[in-house]
Amino acid sequence: MLNALEVILFLVSIVSIIVLIIGLFMPKIVLRGEKINRLRVVKIYLSTALISFIVCMVFINLDPARKSSGTKETVTQEEFVSYAKNIRGASFVKEMKVNNNQAEITFYDSFESYKTGNPDNKLDDEAYKQYFSTGHTIEKLLVSEPTRLLRQFPTLSTVKMTIPFEGKTYSINLDRKELNSYIGYKIENLKTEDKSWQQKFDKPYVYDKDKRSAFFKKFVTIK
Repeated sequence: MLNALEVILFLVSIVSIIVLIIGLFMPKIVLRGEKINRLRVVKIYLSTALISFIVCMVFINLDPARKSSGTKETVTQEEFVSYAKNIRGASFVKEMKVNNNQAEITFYDSFESYKTGNPDNKLDDEAYKQYFSTGHTIEKLLVSEPTRLLRQFPTLSTVKMTIPFEGKTYSINLDRKELNSYIGYKIENLKTEDKSWQQKFDKPYVYDKDKRSAFFKKFVTIK
């Protein structure tokens, strides 16, 4: 949006041009004196209009706020990992990465690979399997966490998440536009501070079995 000074300069340009047009055809209306001619009208008002317009454009192009608003921010690997390492099931994530505002999270494909990556962890095979097979954990993970990341990082375009478990690979590649169209509002507008995240998405889509199942079937593929 234009600020007050830019608006004034723009209006001065418009008024000068209007007066210039009037002066070309009726110079006596806009100039006083004996030596009244169209050339003088053109010089005075065209100069005023051009100067005002140029100054207005300079202000617009030098405005840092306007420049930043027109530039799409890129999510860095560091800030993405800093937040994503706290998502549900993060202990079992093998890789987190983001490139060109497209995020990807991949879970370990087996207990053996998990132990290879975390040799000091005392979790056993039974506890590993129990985590993913209890209480619709995989469904909740794939419904809630990619959506949470799109909410947290408004400039992310997609979040891909892959969970291999017991011979099956569950994956989702959640696109922001498709998500917003499906739920009927912009996910990036929700916040944890005012409870809108919990009330509008977490409770109805993650903890309501029917809505969670519908969301899962819509966006998740199983191979």
